[in-house]
Amino acid sequence: MRVLYVLLCLSCLAAVSYLGASQLVSADPLLKVDNFLSALRGGRVPEALALFGDKGCNCPPKGGYASYLSYGSGQEPNLSFLIGQQFESLKPKTSRCNDNDPYILPWERPEAIFVDIPLQFDPSRYSPYFLPLPMAFGQPMTADQFQDFLSNPGKSFSKAFSLRLRPTVRPGLVKPEKPSPQGPATTDKSQKEMAELLGPEAMKYLIPKDAGSVTLPSGSKMTVAELESKLPRLKSTILRLKVVRPGQLKAWRIARFHYMSPVLLIDKYKTLELMDSKSGGRSS
Repeated sequence: MRVLYVLLCLSCLAAVSYLGASQLVSADPLLKVDNFLSALRGGRVPEALALFGDKGCNCPPKGGYASYLSYGSGQEPNLSFLIGQQFESLKPKTSRCNDNDPYILPWERPEAIFVDIPLQFDPSRYSPYFLPLPMAFGQPMTADQFQDFLSNPGKSFSKAFSLRLRPTVRPGLVKPEKPSPQGPATTDKSQKEMAELLGPEAMKYLIPKDAGSVTLPSGSKMTVAELESKLPRLKSTILRLKVVRPGQLKAWRIARFHYMSPVLLIDKYKTLELMDSKSGGRSS
């Protein structure tokens, strides 16, 4: 009897310790999300990067998680337009993900949730410009091509959507990625192989660049001030984060993200809800 009593006490102690450790280590995933958004607003890139991770493995995209925070990486979706900027995040909504990953012990059970955060932008403080696709990749445009975009900015909006969101069109914003550690010869070979695979036209839209120019009928270039006065701006969008932990005693991490339901401000009063490339969007 005494042995059973001791075993019972030890089991209770283990259960209490497990629950306490779980609450201490894993914390509320929404707190982790709040820390992540705060790091983005404050421009604290290393702090934001430290909050990325995945279940059971560290599975970053090509170039590492840092590629999510750099225009020059060409990684879509991207968070660059949020770094160091003042945006408002409203009350998030959470939903569970189906998780069938195997586990043995109770505290090894992995978890995953979606966290949807409505983001809002105030033009008087910060509202990113939404560039035409060619302009976002440094390609020059004619005035007519630029006007075609302005007449229907929702057309094919999903192509490189977040890479086209810029705090400014002034030069110097997009920093080129560091050369491959394997040397320039390998990089040149990779680019040649990529060009053969995708074709020269697709290669133009592989890596974002500083905003391309718009040539007026007179032959002069549209100024930065003119461009920024005409470009649509992002009014709101929903940032969906997939937040995971590989076990009950593990910390929550940001695994993936994407944007939903973006709305553009196309003048002081008119908005355009972007829906899909076929519909182009719904204005109000």
